[in-house]
Amino acid sequence: MLCFAPCGSLPSDAPALHRYRVFTIVNACNYTVWPSTRSNMPVAGGGFELPPGARMNISVPDGWIGSWSPRTGCAFDALGKGSCEVGDCGGFLACDQDAGLMPPNVTTAEFSLNSWGGMDYYDVVLTYSTVPMLLKPSDPACIAGGCLSDPNAHCETAQVDGRMLSAAGAQVGCMSACAAYNDAERCLRSTPYSERQKRICPVGAYTYFNDNATLVCTGRPDYQVIFCGYLEP
Repeated sequence: MLCFAPCGSLPSDAPALHRYRVFTIVNACNYTVWPSTRSNMPVAGGGFELPPGARMNISVPDGWIGSWSPRTGCAFDALGKGSCEVGDCGGFLACDQDAGLMPPNVTTAEFSLNSWGGMDYYDVVLTYSTVPMLLKPSDPACIAGGCLSDPNAHCETAQVDGRMLSAAGAQVGCMSACAAYNDAERCLRSTPYSERQKRICPVGAYTYFNDNATLVCTGRPDYQVIFCGYLEP
């Protein structure tokens, strides 16, 4: 998984920054998503509303290191105060990493652009899985990352109930193996539980902390981040 400032500064051998990139954030779900972002160069005001079928183009500087996370079940007033059922940022529409107001326990897409060796690094973190995500570079030579189907349909097993439940008892996602088993060691190694998720999300998806899933691209593309998007079989 990727890291942020101070460990996320550009290395001395990185090529000079020369242009902006465009992230197209797409909501392919049949429900509203409130994306939040965490980065070394803040963009999009920290969070915004994205209705079903909507998309938003967001320019970021080349060299941007950051993440996108989907929040769901949110309601905010005109001042941006309220709450989210999943991924709440301390009751605010705008998440603020400096104030420690970032969404907990949600699917996260991570990017490090024009980083080591002038390459892009990106992945989906599914240690907690809520909204499925597809990461799609504009360069066809680069690999899309994500899942073949919804991983949240496969987190209940005979050994453990890994479902994340809302206050009303509805399933809203899947816990990580270490949370489902209440065992910190399972955060660091593969388990039958995480392997099951890996079969559903075989490309660019972390199912436990030490998973080796980061994708690399050399073409400096733009990216689509698609909520409820899936890999082609």
